[in-house]
Amino acid sequence: MGIEKYTSTICPKIEEKLEVNKARDCFAHFAGEFKFEVDCHDQTYMVDLKAMTCGCRMWDLIGIPCMHAVSAITLNKQKPDEYIHPCYTRDTYLNVYKYMINPIPGKHDWVETSTDPIQPPVMSWEGRNCMWLEEKVQVLLLVGEEEEEGAGEVEGEGDGSHQGQPEVMVL
Repeated sequence: MGIEKYTSTICPKIEEKLEVNKARDCFAHFAGEFKFEVDCHDQTYMVDLKAMTCGCRMWDLIGIPCMHAVSAITLNKQKPDEYIHPCYTRDTYLNVYKYMINPIPGKHDWVETSTDPIQPPVMSWEGRNCMWLEEKVQVLLLVGEEEEEGAGEVEGEGDGSHQGQPEVMVL
């Protein structure tokens, strides 16, 4: 079913999330001027319907009334749909996606050009404080040289100082 045929004012997934928030055990108490104290699972939260905020900050962050806000809204005899951020409405969705997004052709349809391909930028470490990185590179180079020197040796043979393993490896 397309969103055009959907009759609700908010998007379907948001409506599902709102239904989940309605089915919670929270009890709201009027505190004055659109402010409520909500008791939920041994915790108390302050909900301000005018500012659209809750003490848990979930409503502030995502724009969908949390379970505390839903209980305060229903106590105030209003619909939670009215307190959802406008970005979640059906009309906003339709307005955002009303323009055609053209498909991009595959790599086999790309046009060959006479210019050289664009190369990734060259990273420069000049001016950076990377002494620890230089130490790592030097140690790894030393370890690599030691392995090359003893390439023909079998473990346990040779001078016996490192027996195939580096003495110190700093990473």
